[in-house]
Amino acid sequence: MKKFKVDLHLHTNASYDAVISFEDLKKAYQMGKFDAVAITDHGTIKNALDFANRNEFPVIIGQEVETKSGDVIGLFLQEEVPEEQEVLETCFAIHAQGGLVYIPHPFDPLKSGLREDVVLQILPVIDLFETHNFSYGAGIFKSNLKKVSDFARKHNLSSGAGSDAHIPSEIGMAFLEFENVGQEILKSPKAFWENCGKAIPAMIAKPNYKIALKHLTNFAYMRKSFLPNLHCLTHALFSRL
Repeated sequence: MKKFKVDLHLHTNASYDAVISFEDLKKAYQMGKFDAVAITDHGTIKNALDFANRNEFPVIIGQEVETKSGDVIGLFLQEEVPEEQEVLETCFAIHAQGGLVYIPHPFDPLKSGLREDVVLQILPVIDLFETHNFSYGAGIFKSNLKKVSDFARKHNLSSGAGSDAHIPSEIGMAFLEFENVGQEILKSPKAFWENCGKAIPAMIAKPNYKIALKHLTNFAYMRKSFLPNLHCLTHALFSRL
């Protein structure tokens, strides 16, 4: 049975806290780690547009947008979405250009996730809700995986899944898996969203603390130096706490 794996949340070296290059993604694609990828850099679609234009692997143009209440991802974007707006304003801006509103790492304060009360206020404008995020599914936030999955089922939200990769070893570690479809579902946001309800969110590794520790040891590599960039470190530790 044909499978089609889409990693819906990934950062490249256009993000302040990531180092993934075009060559890293090309290699991961050739290894079968994904069939399509949403490039969702912080505050920019520069690399997403660039990588998509190279036609080496299927790319969904995305952006992780910092709002006043936490992060929201826009998928299938045509242009960058302004940051530091109210969350509902951001969602409207994404829909205005035909994109999909994707809620990343919900309820996770360490990753600027939207609080549950905020999500409840914007339920009608949510297209996809990230139930599987490898970066917090690797051990520490195992309980949150069940919470967000239960929340999605309760409110009839289509599940999303993404690695939230910042370094090459994380690429494709979480994804939506579609059956008997291919790149045709990427032709429009509507076609993609209509197929998401039948897709299965998946994560390659089972959550455990050994994996969490392994990826923490790669933190220095994220900035290609022993000490990570100070802005990267302070933002990761103190943003929205």
